[in-house]
Amino acid sequence: MKALSLILVLTAFAVQAEAGGTAASFLRLGSGARLAGLGDAGAALAENADAIAYNPAGLAFARNSSAGLTRAELVDGVNYSFLGYSRQLKRGALGLGVGYLGQTSIEGRGANRELTGRFGLPMWRSTWLMAGP
Repeated sequence: MKALSLILVLTAFAVQAEAGGTAASFLRLGSGARLAGLGDAGAALAENADAIAYNPAGLAFARNSSAGLTRAELVDGVNYSFLGYSRQLKRGALGLGVGYLGQTSIEGRGANRELTGRFGLPMWRSTWLMAGP
């Protein structure tokens, strides 16, 4: 009975954590065509620079250094880019990644539809990690 109660409580927390979403959902955009082709379900396969975005612990099992570049045109002028590099160390690995989400500039309009200027909202993320066995 205690185990069932614990499972129910943990499930409720997991559902509640996802219900609200996040203001920076671009942080969940991945990298690499291989894992994107698997529906972003390839966390166990991430053993190269893609591990920076999908599964940082998988970087510890990387056998070689690798680099990856992703560029995606999303919707209505929104684009996403990710550059990642991983390097094998004596014990473990080092990973560096930079992501950018941006859009073409948007016209700003006043109350009477007059042009007030242009604006855009670029968003950057950077990741540095070390993983070891």
